[in-house]
Amino acid sequence: MTSNRQQFGRICALLAVAMLTATTQVSGQDATTAALRNAARSIAAGNLESAERELQSVLRNRPGDYRALDLMGIIRVQQHREPEAEEVFQQAIRRKPDFASAHVHLGLLYVQTGRQADAVPQLREGLRIDPTRTDASAALVYIWRDAAWVAALWPRACLYGVVEIRGCSSAVRTIHRAAAG
Repeated sequence: MTSNRQQFGRICALLAVAMLTATTQVSGQDATTAALRNAARSIAAGNLESAERELQSVLRNRPGDYRALDLMGIIRVQQHREPEAEEVFQQAIRRKPDFASAHVHLGLLYVQTGRQADAVPQLREGLRIDPTRTDASAALVYIWRDAAWVAALWPRACLYGVVEIRGCSSAVRTIHRAAAG
């Protein structure tokens, strides 16, 4: 049975292979694109060591390549190194702010680590850049559905003493702020 992290990494890697294949068809084959495609395939196959070696090679030759950084972030998620994954995704975004994948992957990392309020702006930006990103829209639906459920139940929980009444209004405001973006 695969874990959510493994599924996250494989899905992201398969999407990266598809994107890199489409890019290659438009711009022609080059060594960097081939290495990135090989790394994405290795991630999808669960061979993180091979993928990391390939990406390290790309980053030695092209420091700051936003695509390599994005794939490295996926590897870090797979390795349960979330703080490093967050930093690598942020580096990719700094290098190319209009790269939808890095925004979406950072947003999905935030969802996975329970940081929905941080996830919403990243997922929204990914969708603004690339409206076809169904992974981002599905994650936003999940966040908003969860926030609506919590917001609907929270007042009852306060009334029945499940939580302190003092915390109710601030928690509901936090939920609404996250959903509103």
